[in-house]
Amino acid sequence: MSRTPKHICRQFFRRIVTMLIVTIIIIINGK
Repeated sequence: MSRTPKHICRQFFRRIVTMLIVTIIIIINGK
């Protein structure tokens, strides 16, 4: 039970980081 929340949290964190990187790339390309 303790492993599942940690895995979800890690996946969620990775998704946020990926979205941030993509957003930064889009902003740089937009300029």
